[in-house]
Amino acid sequence: MGIDNKIVYKRILFTALSLLCVCFVFSRSLKPGNKSGEESGKVLEFLNSIANLLGLENVFTHNLVRKCAHFTEFTVLAVLFFNMYNSFFIRLKMISCLCAGSYSLVAVTDEVIQYFVPGRACQFTDVLIDFSGGTFGLALSIALCLIFRKFKSKSKSLV
Repeated sequence: MGIDNKIVYKRILFTALSLLCVCFVFSRSLKPGNKSGEESGKVLEFLNSIANLLGLENVFTHNLVRKCAHFTEFTVLAVLFFNMYNSFFIRLKMISCLCAGSYSLVAVTDEVIQYFVPGRACQFTDVLIDFSGGTFGLALSIALCLIFRKFKSKSKSLV
């Protein structure tokens, strides 16, 4: 009995998306400090222009934008890792451990890369923010997985 094509496609899709997301994270870290700062500045201007339209005066700061970007990148990365590992394994504990190990390794590697890039720094606080974003993504994925599994088992018992 072979593997279902649907499972193979899911494995390929989430493995590819996970690798692309890791490449995206590392590509952001390889940008020199001045380029990275310019890009963050453009996002900051955009967000503050929206806030200003809503009657709020420049509520976003450069630091907040950068830290939220870290958190968001790793939330997405954790969701992708979770789905990738979920396509290979059944046990939620194993999937969760592999996922947490993977996004933690990427977070540390990401900061080490920045150590060698002009105008960038290796910051432990960024590793913590990355880890927090990853943990949020993992918790979200676990919750959705448990809901889906419960729903799936109830629908099978109705048949």
